[in-house]
Amino acid sequence: MPLIAPLEAVLPPIDILSGRVKWRRILRKAFRTRAKARFLLLRSAKSSLDLRKALPASLLTPKVF
Repeated sequence: MPLIAPLEAVLPPIDILSGRVKWRRILRKAFRTRAKARFLLLRSAKSSLDLRKALPASLLTPKVF
């Protein structure tokens, strides 16, 4: 029984009645994960740009004494 759990984690889900692999579900899940990661990346980039616009220019330039 200990070998079944790792195999289920690695192998794609199989429809027992038809014997076909449910690739559509796997691809949909991968697409959602990729889209969510891209959205979070764009949102963080936009927020950092908005933060730079909000700060005065004197805080962004290094001060040399």
